[in-house]
Amino acid sequence: MEWVRVEQHRVAWLDTAHTIIQQSYTGTLYLDEYLPVLERCATLIRMESHPVDVIIDVRRLHINQMREFLAIVRYVTSKVPSNQRRVVVCADRLFINALADATSSLALKTMAEIEFFETLDQAIRHLTRQIEKEVFCS
Repeated sequence: MEWVRVEQHRVAWLDTAHTIIQQSYTGTLYLDEYLPVLERCATLIRMESHPVDVIIDVRRLHINQMREFLAIVRYVTSKVPSNQRRVVVCADRLFINALADATSSLALKTMAEIEFFETLDQAIRHLTRQIEKEVFCS
């Protein structure tokens, strides 16, 4: 697994076929720190001619203000590469509940399409099953 380090936040392909990419965040995340990670991830995804799924691992992330995180989410929705497919988030239950509460009043199509898992293994297994279903059905 080759990591691209951007401050304490990283981007890596999880498979050799480049169908799943992981963003991993550690410490405190601010919008200006996230933008280089987002741009790097989007660039890598756009380099592929096939659909790419994204795992966002925020289990070791400390968010000082949910407002800052929601600004990030809004920005992300405007920068999604055309070949980006599914997004799954690895987060602890407290984070997932806080995010659900904070976004419940927002009409963010992207948030409705995001799936949440508590472990990276669960997220990878889920995406692998989805990819296998698509290959089997086509």
